[in-house]
Amino acid sequence: MTPFGRNKEPEPEQGEDPINRINGLTRRIRELEKNVRNLKEQTKNIEQRLNQHKKKISQNKTKAEEKTEKLGNRIETMNSEIKKLNRKTRKLVSKREFKELEEFMEMLDPVKSDFTTENDVKKIIEEKMREM
Repeated sequence: MTPFGRNKEPEPEQGEDPINRINGLTRRIRELEKNVRNLKEQTKNIEQRLNQHKKKISQNKTKAEEKTEKLGNRIETMNSEIKKLNRKTRKLVSKREFKELEEFMEMLDPVKSDFTTENDVKKIIEEKMREM
C-alpha cells in the first residue's frame, strides 16, 4: 500500500508489451501528478489560513498597544490630578485649626454670648458708685 492509500500496482513483467507498460507508467504519473496538485492545494490553503491568523494577531497586537498607551496616558493624567489635589489639601485648614476657629466663632456669637453696650457699662459703673 502507498502512503496515499492505494494498493501498489504489480511491477510489469519483462515479457509485457511495451505499449501496456508505457500506459501503466503514464497512469501512475497522472496519479502522482494528481497527488502533487492536491498537496499543493492543501499547502496553499494552509498558507492562506496562516496569513489570516498572522493578520489577526497583528491587528490584536496593534489594538493592545493602543489600549496600553491610552491607559498610560490616563494614569499620567490621574497622577497629575492627585498632585493638584495634594497641593490644594496643604492649603486647607487642619481639624485642629478648624476647631479653634469654631470655638472663636461661638464666643463671638451674639445669640449665645452676652455683650454689653456702652450704656450698660455706664449704668453698672453708676450703680457701683452709689453702692460705695
